[in-house]
Amino acid sequence: MRKNDTAGSLVARLAAILLLIPPIVAGRMSQSDTFTVALTAAIPLWFVMKLIFWMRDPRPEKALRAGAARLGLIALPILLICLVPLIMSRAAEVKAFAMGFAKKGGAEVVSEMSLRRTLWHRAFERGIESGMLGFGPGPHLQIPAQIAADHANDPPMAYHSVPPQNGTADYESHNTLLDVFTQGGLLAVGSLLWVMMRSIKCAYRAHTAGLVGSLAGIAIFMTADNIIRQPLVWFVIVLGLTAFDWSSSESSGFLQFRRGA
Repeated sequence: MRKNDTAGSLVARLAAILLLIPPIVAGRMSQSDTFTVALTAAIPLWFVMKLIFWMRDPRPEKALRAGAARLGLIALPILLICLVPLIMSRAAEVKAFAMGFAKKGGAEVVSEMSLRRTLWHRAFERGIESGMLGFGPGPHLQIPAQIAADHANDPPMAYHSVPPQNGTADYESHNTLLDVFTQGGLLAVGSLLWVMMRSIKCAYRAHTAGLVGSLAGIAIFMTADNIIRQPLVWFVIVLGLTAFDWSSSESSGFLQFRRGA
């Protein structure tokens, strides 16, 4: 029998909820708009995945929960449709509320999006220039004039988030797929997408809603930064790739161990 990612006791569930607080607080302190978007998307996805897994639970003692999950999945789209007129009538208030969660109150959203579109366009062009084979590891874009001007008077430091302005192509597009495209070409992009899709599929088959939500959050973060260098990203991907194997064999392996003993 497959197991989902629900804790087995009330204490474990409370501990898991409490452990959510530090990363959420740290994410908000980082003033990352991508973190807010990823969290806003991952939580509803986790909830929907939970309903789907509960609905597909074949155990007779969970029949009531499965029925409630079916009812929730039917009612959820209807509820969202009913909320559309209310949201449209309060569009200005909803926009102001959303901008309140953005960095600096959303004052730099337009300029930042324009800058990112420019970087993404340049990265795509550089990938095409390489014959879609990539230029190898490392950044391959010129630093944008806007960023160069903003950091022109920065004091020299041993480490800085902005590379030195010496005329070399030493800037990244801040998009994982485009950075992989400029470095490894189309084959590298296809390989990364295959690994991600395979990990999500295995996590779904293992009924681990938490992993599905985490992988969705990683996919969102990929649009705003080159995050494949982070070990935690690959840790979550590997957990997703192996989730179905350990969840489907956990019970049978434990029984075989007991019989052997």
